Amino acid sequence: MKAAAGRCYDVPPGRIEQCHAGHLICAYVDLALSWGEPSRSPCCLAQLRARAAANGVAATCPMCRAPLLDDMARSLAGERTIALLPVACPHCAQVTTRGSLAAHEATCPSAPAVGCAAAAEGCAWEGRASERGADEARCALRTLFELNRRRPGDGCTQLRVAAIQGDVHVVARLIAEGADVDKGSNDGATPLYGSAQEGHMHVVALLIAAGADVGKTLTADGSTPLFMAAQNGHLHVVERLLAAPGVDVEKGTTDDTGPPLFVASYMGHAYVVARLIAAGADVDTALATDGATPLYIAAQQGHWDVVVQLIEAGTDVNAARTIDGGTPLYVAADQGQDDVVARLIEAGADVDATCTTSTTDGDTPLLSAAFRGHVDVVARLIGAGADVDKAEPTGGVTPLYGAAQEGYTDVVERLIAAGADVNKARTSDGATPLSTAIENGHADVARKLRAAGAIKPRRR
Repeated sequence: MKAAAGRCYDVPPGRIEQCHAGHLICAYVDLALSWGEPSRSPCCLAQLRARAAANGVAATCPMCRAPLLDDMARSLAGERTIALLPVACPHCAQVTTRGSLAAHEATCPSAPAVGCAAAAEGCAWEGRASERGADEARCALRTLFELNRRRPGDGCTQLRVAAIQGDVHVVARLIAEGADVDKGSNDGATPLYGSAQEGHMHVVALLIAAGADVGKTLTADGSTPLFMAAQNGHLHVVERLLAAPGVDVEKGTTDDTGPPLFVASYMGHAYVVARLIAAGADVDTALATDGATPLYIAAQQGHWDVVVQLIEAGTDVNAARTIDGGTPLYVAADQGQDDVVARLIEAGADVDATCTTSTTDGDTPLLSAAFRGHVDVVARLIGAGADVDKAEPTGGVTPLYGAAQEGYTDVVERLIAAGADVNKARTSDGATPLSTAIENGHADVARKLRAAGAIKPRRR
């Protein structure tokens, strides 16, 4: 129990240190090994140092403000004095000394029975705490308990740590000794999940051969070992997982980041994409939240080789997102991905398909590319027969108007050469490409438009 001034009124048994002025400060020492019992809670000394570090100051004694140095002396006299203080057993109320309390509790007839440390492995022994050591010395399940014990903090087992590190020899030894291949850490990540995520193919093979569950998922998002291997581009791991019985090539995550094919397409791992397609992955599977397909996301990111893989697998090149109608061609044009635009057009993508978002209203791929100044994409779309005068329905903005407004002279030239109507006005206010170019200070664009016969109309 702590007083308002920060002084400890309930000194716990254990290590006691003292400042240079002799004031006592309780300080447990963390005796936990990597896979030992959970660490003991730090007392005053650790808390004082942690609070000082958080505030960027030196830790000091709460009594005299002397610095708490790293080489503080242990107060053996203080520990002996505290050990002689009387205390009542919490089970039978018998009064003993604080130093003898632990030994008394171990043999106290009123103390509750304790179980074997290997209870989680199936040992049914129960008895007094004083008898636990003898039981564990002869318990046949103790070895399994030690093998599968979770370390404090993240809850990793020895096998999971070795799997993450790719230590094939340690993994093989632990499996041979009977380690649980599916025992995960606190977040549900198993040894197989960790090794797949890191790309350790030989460890993955060992774990699968030992019967590891290839479908066991992470607690937080439901991702599988196959999803993580596909996301990180570990082709050989993906191949080994796909060959394992029971693997689900379509299993996505609970937060709707898509199945393995979607995430591999997003990351641009073309060889992984090809292998997943060969394993039967649905090339047109879409996200539930917005309807984006693997082709859409690959086109958005400019992954030409992935786009080619998906098209050759028969994906629908005109599959639009459900939230805005955006097609793979639209998003590729919007992002200036000229090579992707060319391949989509070759595959039969609709060059005049429209998209409606929070900032657009029925924009075509050409209108979006013109607004963003992607001259090569503009030329490509014009060559494919895109309607150079198709305007968005609400305001009547044309590709030429958009390019003139933003000052893209080269795009304006391309559109004029393709026969764009230089005097086609916005339906919302009658503004023309020439008037918006003048208003925005784009003199070169204005000269090009005038040379093509544009006139500045009287504004409504």
